[in-house]
Amino acid sequence: TCISSQQNLEIGNSVVMGLISENNERAYLEEIKHLENWCQENNLLLNVSKTKELIVDCSKKQEWHYQPVKINGTTVERVDSFRYLGVHISQDLSWSCHTNSLAKKAHQHLYHLRCLRDFRLPSKVLRNFYTCTIESILTGNITIWFGNSTKEDRQAHSRGCSLWVKFHMARSSQVITGSSITATPADTASSWDSLPGNMG
Repeated sequence: TCISSQQNLEIGNSVVMGLISENNERAYLEEIKHLENWCQENNLLLNVSKTKELIVDCSKKQEWHYQPVKINGTTVERVDSFRYLGVHISQDLSWSCHTNSLAKKAHQHLYHLRCLRDFRLPSKVLRNFYTCTIESILTGNITIWFGNSTKEDRQAHSRGCSLWVKFHMARSSQVITGSSITATPADTASSWDSLPGNMG
């Protein structure tokens, strides 16, 4: 994040990427220094506390010790993963961190869906709530990560959401219409195949 030292101006979500070849970090560190100088010349201050460094090392041994990045004399924190534009990026380029985060966040909204169900609201209302508060989380940036996610990632993504939502939304509808509840979770699941929680 860059904050102006003279005017009310802030530049966020900026990324500097560099390729380190043959263990030569010179070009990478020079580019960061260039950014630091450019910010100073344009009356901008880099917020080091919000700046993170993530290294993707594709070598098999991964024994190289990289120099710490410093901005204005302060060492930038090196992390294993960070969140950028809503997506968790990990240094191993896997999507486990991201899918687990989505599942945890979506699961938190199930409490509110459960309350609406207990109030016996129409299934259409429950479906709308699901679409707005849970489906939007589960499908966020899905074109970026879903294709390269593992089976385990997809299972974590749908765990605790798909079956619960499918069964109890169908159950609410049956209670309101006065029909008998004879369907099992497996039976009612077919009515809600389009729910993204079932992508695993």
